[in-house]
Amino acid sequence: MNVLVYTKPGCDCCAKALRKLQTAAYDHDLTITARDISGDAGLMAKYGNLVPVVFFDGKLRFKMQVNEVLLKKVLANVPARV
Repeated sequence: MNVLVYTKPGCDCCAKALRKLQTAAYDHDLTITARDISGDAGLMAKYGNLVPVVFFDGKLRFKMQVNEVLLKKVLANVPARV
């Protein structure tokens, strides 16, 4: 499953979200891509105050933080890493 995370430099919440997702990737088949939106005016206008913003296979799942309970529900449908 592809995971896209919109981030901004110096964002502590973004760093925490990425750590949670990277930890989940040890057990699940996740490909995580972090994208700095600070250079994109359109994305900054839409998500600048909401980062981290996390998409799983193109579907928006989290804004501002990664909720661990909801993450477990999302990961229930993701194949385990072998």
